[in-house]
Amino acid sequence: MVRDMSPAIVPQVTFDRPELNRILTVYGRMVACGEWRDYALDFLDEVAVFSIFRHASEMPLYRIEKRPKPTRGRMLEKPSAVMSENV
Repeated sequence: MVRDMSPAIVPQVTFDRPELNRILTVYGRMVACGEWRDYALDFLDEVAVFSIFRHASEMPLYRIEKRPKPTRGRMLEKPSAVMSENV
């Protein structure tokens, strides 16, 4: 008997089209106002992140995170997305 030693395939977390449309609508408005200038998308195994920047060289002003699995010790009303502000 041969055992499969390959790592388990974990589906990557992503934003679906309606989620991304809502995020980009707000982002576009803020770009038009001159408040935001850049963004980054990161898709990891357990979280998808949309980071918003005033300048590309700065820390993000906001991070919108999608975590489909509840975080240990933290229960969210809507675990699909969390917006946090870096101060």
